[in-house]
Amino acid sequence: MSEDFVQPIISGRKGSTEAFYKKYASRIFRYINRRASVEDAKEILNDTFLDAIDNIYSLKNNRAVEPFLYKIARSRIADFYRKKKLKLLLLKLPFLEAFSREIDRPDFLYEKNILRSGIERTFHRISKRYRTILELRYEQDISVKEISKILHLTFKATESLLFRARKNFKSNYENGGIVG
Repeated sequence: MSEDFVQPIISGRKGSTEAFYKKYASRIFRYINRRASVEDAKEILNDTFLDAIDNIYSLKNNRAVEPFLYKIARSRIADFYRKKKLKLLLLKLPFLEAFSREIDRPDFLYEKNILRSGIERTFHRISKRYRTILELRYEQDISVKEISKILHLTFKATESLLFRARKNFKSNYENGGIVG
């Protein structure tokens, strides 16, 4: 019979959260570590347990604790890679390379959030056609050749459109993408 962690954690019983962590952390860590580096797995594990404790009240019975943790871990792994892909996307854009050295500094968090909101605002201000080609190329990582087929354009026309879209994005961004 498995231990009851749900009610003690909900009621705030001293030591229950620590016991919960000790019981499941190593298994969940191994699961995460198969999908991420050790350093990233540690971060994802912490996020997983924080989410689990925040949402443990939703568990109906104690037998569902482990599947509950694996489900959260899967979600946190996906979030981690989505964020990582966004960061890579931002750093791929030629006009944002200057930010690449700064983006990981802890004191840069505020600026990173301003940068992100400026990018999002700019992205929504450019034309739908430019938005579409930038999404295809940088978010979905589709080759220019494939984009040309999707958009029913020649390869050269697609390259040209992509160039104009980047140039338009850069211009819009520099002329008001950042509020500060």
